[in-house]
Amino acid sequence: MRRAWILIGAAAIVGGGCIPEAHERAEPVRRVITHPDGLAYHEARIILSGKPLDTTWTRELKDGRITFQALSEGRMVEEEVYQVQDGNLELIKIGDMEFVPPIRLFKNPVLLNDAWRWSGQAKGMAESLPAEAKLTADEERLNKVGGPYDTIRTHVSLTLISPDGTRRDRNMTFWAVDGRGIVCRDLDQYSTREPK
Repeated sequence: MRRAWILIGAAAIVGGGCIPEAHERAEPVRRVITHPDGLAYHEARIILSGKPLDTTWTRELKDGRITFQALSEGRMVEEEVYQVQDGNLELIKIGDMEFVPPIRLFKNPVLLNDAWRWSGQAKGMAESLPAEAKLTADEERLNKVGGPYDTIRTHVSLTLISPDGTRRDRNMTFWAVDGRGIVCRDLDQYSTREPK
């Protein structure tokens, strides 16, 4: 007995059974940042090379930029600078590296399994290098102090390009919670900020 395949819209009917058309698409998840104040968290700790640091945090909102500084024994040990542009959360600076233009970390609305690219300059203490990045976003349940947190995770695969053409890869990951902002971030497993 021969089966007939009949396509109707986005489905195929096979011998009386219905098989939805197989396709992949990013689905809107939720808004992560709706206002700069959504980043107003300051209970966090820094872990450098596996060693927790006793830190206090300051937060400054100026000219549309949100700056967080981690202080330990009276000196700054980490700095993160963000901005909300057209509803999107962008990274301007982290540690001693500034990005021009800023890297868009979280879109509004966030899309599951979304991927996008960035290119520009990474300005460090001693040099400014061409750089490019591939970013991906997905959901992740994060088990940290005060959690678990249902987060949107953005992973940044960053490549710095030296004048001689040498390419140096860096990885950054950011976890955000709707209405609370970035609750955790990791830089190449060297520097981690997490809730405390």
